[in-house]
Amino acid sequence: MWLRSGLATLSINQKDFDRATIFLSVIECIYCSIGAHLSLEEQNNYENMVSIASVELGNTNFVTLWADGQEVSFDQIVDFSIKIQ
Repeated sequence: MWLRSGLATLSINQKDFDRATIFLSVIECIYCSIGAHLSLEEQNNYENMVSIASVELGNTNFVTLWADGQEVSFDQIVDFSIKIQ
């Protein structure tokens, strides 16, 4: 979890809200698929990042990118992660 949430945090800090939204969406997808739960601290941090990305992108863009994140393959997310500068 840390790596993906760390990448989402890095993306938020770099104001790359498109990338952050996809990472956040992938985090949710992975956790739901394995039946895992975030700790209270992780959940608060996650919700804060989702809120920031949503406000910065606007609802339409955020929803579109969120849906894209739900469809990302493992190979795509690895490639996407490598491209962070």
